[in-house]
Amino acid sequence: MLRVIQMNNLKFTSLIILVLLLINNLTLASENVVIPAGTELVGELVTPLNSKASKVGDPIVFKLAKNLVIDNAIIVQKGTSGRAVVTHAEKATYFGQGGQIGFEPEAIETANGVSIPLTFETRCRGSAVNDANMVVATIGVGIFAAFFHGKNQTFPAGTKFNFFVADDVDLGINKDELGKYFYVIKADRN
Repeated sequence: MLRVIQMNNLKFTSLIILVLLLINNLTLASENVVIPAGTELVGELVTPLNSKASKVGDPIVFKLAKNLVIDNAIIVQKGTSGRAVVTHAEKATYFGQGGQIGFEPEAIETANGVSIPLTFETRCRGSAVNDANMVVATIGVGIFAAFFHGKNQTFPAGTKFNFFVADDVDLGINKDELGKYFYVIKADRN
């Protein structure tokens, strides 16, 4: 009987030690700097897009228009390039149907090599004026409306877009280590 109690105490003690180790590891992991999902970034296209010329799967390059700052540290500097891909492309057609183009950012990297997954989807269509012209032309001109061609959607280089961090991103470092990898902004002391 005494031996059974000692065995149970040993199991209980081992279980307590295991739980304490797990809690300690979780505490250490939670001290890492994390870029939260949904963090908004401002990007600027480097690669121009056009619904007539672009094809699904075409690579796109963009750059950040503003620094990404977390905990007073510049995690990704303005001008850093990222990658995106064309996800939807339709040329303009007759009957005034405007072209469409959609694309999705993939990722951008931090100075310490961590890849930040990004998300957004933008799909634009030819202007509403083209659609209205199509209706008026169809009613007023009938069959000749087929000769009115819609406009292709164009996004020139320099077009700005909002991007968002897709998932929480653990930078793998704690606040004390930020200065080793990133420029830390000093607080004003007025």
